[in-house]
Amino acid sequence: MAALMIFEATLLLSLSSVAAQSFATRNIRLGSSLYTTAAGNNFSYWLSPSGNFAFGFYPLSDHQQFIVGIWMPKTPENTLVWSADRDGPPFSLGSFFSLTRNGTLILRNREPQIETISINTTPASLASLLDNGNLVLYNSQSQVIWASFDSPTDTILSGQTLNNGFKFSSSAPETNYSTGKFQQFMQSDANLALYYSVRGSKDNHHKR
Repeated sequence: MAALMIFEATLLLSLSSVAAQSFATRNIRLGSSLYTTAAGNNFSYWLSPSGNFAFGFYPLSDHQQFIVGIWMPKTPENTLVWSADRDGPPFSLGSFFSLTRNGTLILRNREPQIETISINTTPASLASLLDNGNLVLYNSQSQVIWASFDSPTDTILSGQTLNNGFKFSSSAPETNYSTGKFQQFMQSDANLALYYSVRGSKDNHHKR
């Protein structure tokens, strides 16, 4: 039980009693872009319809470096609940994010380096940040082809399903939000196991 208390992953309950499938959406169209700004204005993030979640460039402590993620802007701490490429280098001023006209999510740092966030074989027609904190891409038939819920980092949100192989990890200190030492993994025997990782090893510590 003590290990579970140490585990840094945050389990957040729904802000509403509405079922996850019925959360309102706000469409993000092809060609839409976000840019890093020192002031963190509305050019650097998109809001869900209720404003409970934001997706975009999340400023680190010096406000000159950013990670791309989803957070809760109405909380005093601007709680981060998901991040892309959490173990990669932070992004600097001059970086941008785009839902390209080819239907993929890309990041470009100030240097000429492009990183693809979504790995989808079918081009997206639009994206939405739902009111449960799930960022989704849709194809031309309005079917979900990619979702941030399918690649969690350190937080489970309302509406996420813990399928076989589902894994999430604690975060390192808040200065960088990279992968921490604890992982939870949904095993094939339906046990949710907690692991403590040291120098690449994985020790089973607790099962639920």
